[in-house]
Amino acid sequence: MTYIFGILIIYGRLRILSCPLRGYYSPQELAITGITIPAFLMVVLLFVLAGKRGRRNTAVFAALWTIIFLFPALMPDQRGGALLAERFLCLLSVGFCLLGGTLAETWLRNRRLLAGGLGVLVALPAAGSVWQGRVWKNEIVLFGEFTSVSPGSRLGYYNLGSALADQSRHHEAIAEFQHAVRIDPGHFQSFYNMGSSLWDLGRNREATSSYHTAIRIEPNLEPAWLNLGLVYRDEGVLERSIQTYKDGLHLFPDGLQMNAGLVLSCLKMGDIWAAKEHRRLLERNNPDLAGLIVTIISRYPGEKGEPGTP
Repeated sequence: MTYIFGILIIYGRLRILSCPLRGYYSPQELAITGITIPAFLMVVLLFVLAGKRGRRNTAVFAALWTIIFLFPALMPDQRGGALLAERFLCLLSVGFCLLGGTLAETWLRNRRLLAGGLGVLVALPAAGSVWQGRVWKNEIVLFGEFTSVSPGSRLGYYNLGSALADQSRHHEAIAEFQHAVRIDPGHFQSFYNMGSSLWDLGRNREATSSYHTAIRIEPNLEPAWLNLGLVYRDEGVLERSIQTYKDGLHLFPDGLQMNAGLVLSCLKMGDIWAAKEHRRLLERNNPDLAGLIVTIISRYPGEKGEPGTP
């Protein structure tokens, strides 16, 4: 509820004073500053003033429009966790523009004052929007700005690390994930993504440690189980790979990748019997999955390069 109050007040302030602008806001940016409440009250005053100057119906309509389209902006769970952002004000701003036009109409006699005031009101937000547009160049620039304006939020570091990892800049990505987990040691997504970057760099032991930490925090993270088994297989530690998949199957018994991973690790270790036995167990509970496992076994090359048979 505190967040909603902070969001409401800041949105009101942004209608009058649209700076500073940020691509993302975290809880740290929801603090009420000395200028925020006066700016918010100024918005309320403008609606009241429009009604007092004989435009009551228009003022009420503009207020209702603003309030109706404010509700979606107060629901951060529907926007990927972003608490607040100026881009969520597009529809809401229509009501404020209607209010501005209504007030301008009542002051037509003093055209110089009107022209000057409207010019300032248009020029300043426009300049701010153009300047803020630079952060939307790409995700790396966007989340880099997020970390600079909100260094206490792990979300910016996590998103920046993910964007860097997508471009195979894994050394930089790992540094960002480390920032995120220093702020929030329970952020399993950062541990998981850090493990993937470490694995891509061939730092397999560190990768397994990251995956283990992610699983300890969130045991139901299936991709972490899968990747952990794959890293062990790549390292040739096949017993641990097999055990990882077996442990994962307790949580995800019908997972194709988990079952296939177990079978492939068994086959790589040369234990074709164990692979076939696992397929037989599947036939009782999941015949369709067992059929796919048959295909995997039949296509796996034997010691002499011949396909094995189920």
